[in-house]
Amino acid sequence: MVQFYSGTGAAPTDVEVTELLPLTEPGNGYIYARCVDSSEIWPAVYEKAWVKWVTQDTSDQPDYAKIGGGDPIADLVTLTGLSPNYAATGGVAPQAIWNNVRSHCDGSWTFDPMAAWTYTSAAAAPTPINYSTANLVAWHVYAILGWLYDSKCQEEYIVLRNPWGNTEAVLNVDTGPWFSVEQIPGFLQEKFGEGDFMRSFSLPGYGVFALRADTFQQYFAGYGWVS
Repeated sequence: MVQFYSGTGAAPTDVEVTELLPLTEPGNGYIYARCVDSSEIWPAVYEKAWVKWVTQDTSDQPDYAKIGGGDPIADLVTLTGLSPNYAATGGVAPQAIWNNVRSHCDGSWTFDPMAAWTYTSAAAAPTPINYSTANLVAWHVYAILGWLYDSKCQEEYIVLRNPWGNTEAVLNVDTGPWFSVEQIPGFLQEKFGEGDFMRSFSLPGYGVFALRADTFQQYFAGYGWVS
């Protein structure tokens, strides 16, 4: 059973799903959502439940072609039952966007689920941009994972993840380790005790990259979160 929410504050609804998943031939690789570790099947199972929920298909072989597009923040409401919030990037100072992302973080990582979306095309942006040169995808949604400040160059960055798990931006990005010191969550304190722990991630990789705040402001039409 996988739970989804019909709206903010709604009671969760169970969607029953089996582990029969669409695979490629030959090789039996997952066609859609998957982990780097092929033994981890939960992303594919969860995605299948999502397809059943969106299409209201009660069979065991729902049509994945019907789930393209949509509102990513509304989707986060469906996943969490929390309240949606939207923010535009046009006419907003890059530092204000960066500070807003920081306000939704514990350490350098977000604690509120966040997402951002690019313009439908470069021509739709208010300033001249080139998605191909930046290696960013137009009309695409990215997860916002957190923030980074590079003290050497004194630049502010927003850390994003391409859900494809690859194709990281190359324009005005920061490289190297990304660190975050956070509190141990309450549900883990009984096992590990109270205190802080450190997480790190090497940038860029697996679709994750740190994009300078002013470049984010130029290339992304908006972003949002649920809380």
